[in-house]
Amino acid sequence: MIAATQTPASLTAGTSEAKPDFVPTHIKTLDQREFKECQLIRAEPDALLIRHKKGIARLSFSVLNKTLKDAFRYNPDEAYKAAYAHYEKERHLEKWKLREEEIVRAMRKHEIITEVIKTTRIAAEATVLRATDDGIYVAAMQICQNDGCGKILKPFGPGCLFLPENSRHLRPGSLWKGYICPPPDYTVLDLYGEMFTVPFHKALTIGCENTGER
Repeated sequence: MIAATQTPASLTAGTSEAKPDFVPTHIKTLDQREFKECQLIRAEPDALLIRHKKGIARLSFSVLNKTLKDAFRYNPDEAYKAAYAHYEKERHLEKWKLREEEIVRAMRKHEIITEVIKTTRIAAEATVLRATDDGIYVAAMQICQNDGCGKILKPFGPGCLFLPENSRHLRPGSLWKGYICPPPDYTVLDLYGEMFTVPFHKALTIGCENTGER
């Protein structure tokens, strides 16, 4: 049903086939929604974009009566193509929005993890003594800052230790950089498999430079 205080000439019989440039000021849709003080913003193949008393609305021709459909020369085939294109556009926009949100969450998570690591683990550099499939034996040095005067290195523990870095390609003498958890989890056999053990520390690898001997 349409209640109108103004009726476009093209809505009356025997008028030109040109599409009207305005809509009735009061539109009631087939699903019983009412829009007052309506003004046409744009006519699309599958919908009318209008400004009304409470804002802006996009009204699909599927919810408009035959008078409006005829006035705007509604074509179901063209409407379907336009509706599908609109759906695809919205779907891609939603996908990009979700992707951006995931990136923001990942960045925030990384910031939190990095902050936790910096407060719970010790920045260190280590010289690789031997690499295995399970990890590397290293001589580690704790990185201490010196008020902008460069870094100071001091030994991390009394001897070598084991880090769970799966880098068998690292040659003896290579440089490892990262963060080491101060308390060891347990101990493992030493470098040469003797009867004594070395401490096993959890670690986060920042980078490795395979600069050791060939």
